[in-house]
Amino acid sequence: MKESKLKTYIGFAIKSNNIVFGYDKLFENKKTPKLVIVCSSLNDKNTNKIIDFCSSQNIRYYKLNEILLSDLTSRNNCKCIGVCDDNLSNVICNELELLNGKQ
Repeated sequence: MKESKLKTYIGFAIKSNNIVFGYDKLFENKKTPKLVIVCSSLNDKNTNKIIDFCSSQNIRYYKLNEILLSDLTSRNNCKCIGVCDDNLSNVICNELELLNGKQ
């Protein structure tokens, strides 16, 4: 299953400490994320703030539709993550596009 690949790559980012968890930490972190993933269960107001932040900082973002972010990260109530590693963000973005059927 393709979701397991995505979960594996996010696990690599977690183990290598190249990930930012949460809405608040995303804005105050010293590391600039290369990719931001937003769960569909996050409210519209906060989702729009994240999208505006990503647009102003030239950060790629992706909003999940069918998969919960808490399932991919194995952390309860996870609504937003930022991937700080360039290579991992590229691979994760490719996997997300494959899951969405864009390629």
